[in-house]
Amino acid sequence: MRLREAYLREAAAEYEKRMSSYCRLKTIEVTGDSEIVSVLPLRAYKIALCIEGRQLSSEEFAEKIEDIFEFGEIRRIYLNFSDPWKKNKQAKRRLTHKRFLDRYKAVLKQGDYIWFKTDNKALFDFSLNSFAEENFKLENISLDLHNSKFEGNVMTEYEQRFSEQGMPIYRLEATYLGWEDNRKKES
Repeated sequence: MRLREAYLREAAAEYEKRMSSYCRLKTIEVTGDSEIVSVLPLRAYKIALCIEGRQLSSEEFAEKIEDIFEFGEIRRIYLNFSDPWKKNKQAKRRLTHKRFLDRYKAVLKQGDYIWFKTDNKALFDFSLNSFAEENFKLENISLDLHNSKFEGNVMTEYEQRFSEQGMPIYRLEATYLGWEDNRKKES
């Protein structure tokens, strides 16, 4: 449907601007519901949004990721400033916990990455251990991203806010190393 209200057009333009760093995004305006499916590419993801629906949390979305994407379909996963779930009994809710890493492995393309950023040192330490225990190779590890030589960082709103407060930003790239082992077991 065409966006009539100026504030909605502005919000859509802002969303498109922010997403352009992460993907190719094309906005197509249609005149009616029946036209929506006809303008989508054959293998496009169709996720219906409605005002009556409810938003999925990051945790809920991560739990559904295998239902949405096929094996090896994702080139990169960004985990930016997710909830640290500070209590030890809440560790299984962290997006870098083994139960989520297993889901990511199921949809990541062989050799591609999870990029992780946080302002929380305890979550970063937990994540370093989780990735290592699950056979991920870690690269471009930074304990203070903005005072490092890393180039190409796309700063999020949270990151800017935390950085302005003088907080260090922790960052890493992880790629799963178990692909070869899994293929050997299958043959």
